[in-house]
Amino acid sequence: AAFRAALMLDTQHPFASLGLARLHAEAGEVAEALRRIEAIGPGTPASQEADRLAAQLRTAPGERFDEAVLRARVASDPHDPASALALGRALAGAGRHAEALEMLLESLRRDAHHDEDGARRAMLDVFSILGSGDPLTARYRAALARVLFR
Repeated sequence: AAFRAALMLDTQHPFASLGLARLHAEAGEVAEALRRIEAIGPGTPASQEADRLAAQLRTAPGERFDEAVLRARVASDPHDPASALALGRALAGAGRHAEALEMLLESLRRDAHHDEDGARRAMLDVFSILGSGDPLTARYRAALARVLFR
């Protein structure tokens, strides 16, 4: 109620929007949470935390995944970016960030533009979750640049 009251006074209040987004996320209302996050403008005091929450929501585990099946698909076709992307997303959702970043990088190597740059976008989400000071972020940002700008 307090967040809604704050938004009645200031429709652009970043912390009220972020608070409502968190409540929607906790309730499992991902689409509404993401919609609330979109209302938070870049460069606001809440934007970094909003970006992190959005990344967490986008990488949240969906269905349970069979890692062995996904790894077998990745190994069976060295040119298929979809299987590497699926495994990378699943690993990211499970919080296995180093493995996820490696698999997402592999998907990029196979086809950098598959699924509307899905692997690159997923890597950026993991970077947001980890934060710019995390060693994995620094290592894989450099690797991402090498793959994209080779």
